[in-house]
Amino acid sequence: MTPTTDTDTSTNADADQELADVEVLVDEIIDELSLSKEVQSKARSIAYPADKDPENDRDPESIAAGAVYAAALLRNKPTTQSDVEQASRVSVTTISASYQEQIMNLDRYHEHDYFGWEAKIPDDELF
Repeated sequence: MTPTTDTDTSTNADADQELADVEVLVDEIIDELSLSKEVQSKARSIAYPADKDPENDRDPESIAAGAVYAAALLRNKPTTQSDVEQASRVSVTTISASYQEQIMNLDRYHEHDYFGWEAKIPDDELF
């Protein structure tokens, strides 16, 4: 067995922090908008695979904002991109692009275990 180096430890810690950052950002936006736990749960389930997707080059703030807006739409909870913009400080243009990408990729994230996680989105909840 190869010993773990400081570099390995910091890389693992960075990966853990990145996931925490997206979840924390989702939670902050949800709290700021006073959205339900149902929307929060859906937003997290959208943000997690989007954040881990090697083809997604968006920053965690954009991913979180897009995921919150997408989750609100999917759960029929009234909110606007402008509301999410104010809560997240991510532009409406970026939120629009990010949520559309995440919605379009829900099937791909659900069907394939790209990230070593079990699908968190049941078939009946994709749309």
